[in-house]
Amino acid sequence: FFIDRNDNLYVNEIAPRVHNSGHLTINAFNISQFENHVRAVCSLEQIPLKKLHNAEMVNLIGNQITPFRQNLNLNDNEFFFDYLKKEIKEKRKMGHLTKIF
Repeated sequence: FFIDRNDNLYVNEIAPRVHNSGHLTINAFNISQFENHVRAVCSLEQIPLKKLHNAEMVNLIGNQITPFRQNLNLNDNEFFFDYLKKEIKEKRKMGHLTKIF
């Protein structure tokens, strides 16, 4: 979202779903955004997020995924997620890599 100098709020996206920016919760937090989303939909108690590790996530766009598919040689603190999309497109998010510290 954006707030201009007149305090007007401009919203780019609202989505009642998990968001790409939270995918690192899978490896770096006590509970993933996916599990808490299911818990919310099922009216179950929400588990507060607690960071277990510092992490960074890199989106793999288009052909950036190819080297990971061909030779998966990760360190113990790296996690590769392939979204298994059938066709690689230039600007399409194909997966991501999370690294915890």
